[in-house]
Amino acid sequence: MEAMETISLTVISGQTIQITELGWSDYEAGNLLTSVEVAHNGDSGAFNLNGINVGGESSTPPDDLSYEGIVLDIVDADGDTDSQEFSLVIDGEEGEGLEVEAITGTSADDVLVGTGGDDTLIGGAGNDTLTGGLGADTFVWNLGDQGSDSDPAEDEVTDFTLGDFGSDADADQLDISDLLQGADFGSEDINDYIFAEESGSDTILHIKHNGGISGDGSNADQTILLSDVSMGGNNSADFIQSLIDNGQLDIE
Repeated sequence: MEAMETISLTVISGQTIQITELGWSDYEAGNLLTSVEVAHNGDSGAFNLNGINVGGESSTPPDDLSYEGIVLDIVDADGDTDSQEFSLVIDGEEGEGLEVEAITGTSADDVLVGTGGDDTLIGGAGNDTLTGGLGADTFVWNLGDQGSDSDPAEDEVTDFTLGDFGSDADADQLDISDLLQGADFGSEDINDYIFAEESGSDTILHIKHNGGISGDGSNADQTILLSDVSMGGNNSADFIQSLIDNGQLDIE
């Protein structure tokens, strides 16, 4: 195993550090850096890191990369700790750029924004705000993302576009199949799980992941607000069925 070299730097506010200017005797541009550690000198209470840029240029796309179970540990000034686990998938594609396969949130309240392509956004638990951007985007809810009857998770999709998913370029999809994984729609009615209502210019889907949704949706453990989406005069059952028929609501 090759020995790792460590170098310490003193950086002042606004200074830019380029690896190729560090003067390492055995470093060549493009060599792998295995880690960077940012250490606090103890003379002040906090520091900021702004405008960090890494990487380089290459005409060869990478292989697909998947990083599962990344754990971020956070410690504040008085020693309180918290941690969050997440995953990152990078799709190596031929051509000029990389395609983002999925954008995944945390268990906290997240704001996720997609790209100009067809994205998958997974908010996770918490009250999330999801924006797909252009393209036919898929918004995913998994079992465990929901809250409780008394404290439902409240998510918002800011730019859900109605249409025929898979045919219309910007028609989006809500995938709640994993959230409803205990349901058997061969014998059960989807309307026992979801109630839809208009609220001003928006539509709200009230979901009870294990069934038994009330007539007004008040016992939902998950709500999805579709911003600026109209039900077009439909009642709850007809609107939900139209989403299913158009491939915009994946329930199984």
